Amino acid sequence: MPPTTSRTPQLSQRAEQARWEYALSEPARRMIAEGALDGKTSRSMCRWLAADRELASRVLRWCNTPLFNLSTPFSDLAEAIQTLGSADIARLTFLAEVRRRYLQCKPADGFDPRRLWSHSVGVGAVSAMIARTCGVDDPGSVMLVGTLHDIGVAVTATLNPWETAEVFAEVDRLSTIQEVEFDRNGWSHAPLGAAVLKHWELPDAAQSVALRHHDDLSGQSLDTLDPVLCCVVISNYLCCRIGRAIAKECTLPTPADIVFQRLDISSDMLMLIWHQLHETLGNADPLAK
Repeated sequence: MPPTTSRTPQLSQRAEQARWEYALSEPARRMIAEGALDGKTSRSMCRWLAADRELASRVLRWCNTPLFNLSTPFSDLAEAIQTLGSADIARLTFLAEVRRRYLQCKPADGFDPRRLWSHSVGVGAVSAMIARTCGVDDPGSVMLVGTLHDIGVAVTATLNPWETAEVFAEVDRLSTIQEVEFDRNGWSHAPLGAAVLKHWELPDAAQSVALRHHDDLSGQSLDTLDPVLCCVVISNYLCCRIGRAIAKECTLPTPADIVFQRLDISSDMLMLIWHQLHETLGNADPLAK
């Protein structure tokens, strides 16, 4: 284990380490650069899936889950692309690649990479459900952004597993992950995750949500508050409330009133979202494994 004097790295140092040691694969970089996540082209994605049968098989299985298909199962990815659109398939392809990274993290006392991935997928799926319910544009993009919100945790767990083990050992109902991280290092997984997503050239919305999903938004003005951020903040809170959290003992503060106001969520609409919560997470379960 590294000596105590090395245990408070600067955020810039950790971000630079991640830039080189947590870089995306060439197929993923090419797919993003060509605009596949926005549906501009599917050429690189199709070449990637043709070359990686395990990845293609997983993406097709995900396409045939209730989260994306309640009808006759797609026989192949070409049919799925034609029905769902290339953007959604590209996002699922990217998330399948991210899943590999999460599950390669080293388990530790209090930290389970499978729980991290399950939480992330749950937050992504519920964020998309909230977006659809509240009329936020492009729920598929919201799901991608929501699933990536805790990427900073995965980065540290991969590059510095001893640090993750020590952080999670201190987490309890009175001490959140981000509080423990900040007390140790002066920064948390949030800005690290945003830095990694910037290096990956992910959309600004993904970077912003990764950076701000634990912020106190009570002082934010209504007209400048990003509705996508609000979807993820509410989703993250609800998932933690029902035990779909990043750690066994994990609590989050109730989102500020302005977060609900930005999405025009009344008490009745919040009850509707709550009633859809378990079904949405159940539909997302095949992606969480």
